[in-house]
Amino acid sequence: MAAQEASILDVFGGEDIDIQTKDGTCKLSELSGKYVGLYFSAHWCPPCRGFTPKLAEYYKKVRATTDDFEIIFVSSDRDQGSFDGYYAEHPWLALPFDQRDLKATLSKNFKVSGIPALVLLNPQGEMYNSKGRAIISKPVADFPWAPPTMADTLTSDLGLVDNQGNTSTWGDLAGKTVGLYVSAHWCPPCKAFTPNLIARYHKAAEQGKNFEIVFVSWDKNRSQFEEYFSEMPWKAIPYENQSVRDAVGDIFDVSGIPRLIMLDMEDGTPSVIRDNAKGPCDADTNLDEFPWIKPPMSDLSRDTEGIDELASILLLQNNESEESRAVRSEYLMEIACEQQALDKNRKFNCFTGNQGCSILTRIRDLTGVQNSSMIMLDLGDSGAYYKTDLPNSVEDIRTFVQGYESKTIQRQQCKR
Repeated sequence: MAAQEASILDVFGGEDIDIQTKDGTCKLSELSGKYVGLYFSAHWCPPCRGFTPKLAEYYKKVRATTDDFEIIFVSSDRDQGSFDGYYAEHPWLALPFDQRDLKATLSKNFKVSGIPALVLLNPQGEMYNSKGRAIISKPVADFPWAPPTMADTLTSDLGLVDNQGNTSTWGDLAGKTVGLYVSAHWCPPCKAFTPNLIARYHKAAEQGKNFEIVFVSWDKNRSQFEEYFSEMPWKAIPYENQSVRDAVGDIFDVSGIPRLIMLDMEDGTPSVIRDNAKGPCDADTNLDEFPWIKPPMSDLSRDTEGIDELASILLLQNNESEESRAVRSEYLMEIACEQQALDKNRKFNCFTGNQGCSILTRIRDLTGVQNSSMIMLDLGDSGAYYKTDLPNSVEDIRTFVQGYESKTIQRQQCKR
């Protein structure tokens, strides 16, 4: 017997639950075969109240052209009354307000850290666009609004320019390691990082590394772009090519800058080495770790990439002996390697706190955990954390993870 095809039911835990409509309820299964947007929003949120009317107007236009699209409101309202009043303004479906556990699961599974958020799912229940809010600026005819792909955007004929006006193409980068540098003149952290990146770029040339950087500007006008780019010794996507600059932001889910995306162009086709190498690049003055491949596990003093994206296992052990830190770090490394092998299906990130640093101090302040401990930090769950003793074996870590997953250990709340 053929395996059953995945569907929207799998997104909601496999059950054919009741979904609220404007005049009653329907079964979730009635949405099978449709593209579905999960709209995370709340009445208390001013940006949500500003965005909802715009989305409602666009939704009605889309629904006038196709029956293959639906939206489900997933409420972050604080009580039933607020939900009812807000939902009265919405023209689509809603997850019943009393489904609080399911709402929390959906927020966590789709890494919703801020609202409003619109996550787009295909008929198999797979997320294909995490930035659905942008659809209201697109033609209705673009439904189902598939986001740009790296292959379709970084094509061999994509034009590039240097600050002397010389032109080249993306295809000329074949065989190189390429850093896409998303940055802007108006951004203070960018202006602080750019001189360091220039130093690394020149160091790479001295060491004979086949490295190129392509600037992707988030400047607000051409004059800002030209002033900022005049400082840079590398190439750029021309400022007038806004569609490609915007597409880079969508492809790599860029929400903050500066961002250094490392790509391998060995065979002429880009593949991602690291989503954001800003931190390790900044720390690696001699390029000992170039091209900054992401290790299975990092120390908080060196890199915190991903700590706000997935639940993270942390060993807070900077006050322990060097021998103790090394042994326990090896225990966690085994778990970290297993998680890295899962690639996009990984559940946890892993970090050590072997050295005192501002990030480790901040985590201790947030959690109130000042002694040597192992914690699970789940920032996506409204700043949750779980605490136990440092592990004496790999199995101790596995047991801790099982307790977290089964919710059999105490959830604690980070301080504001």
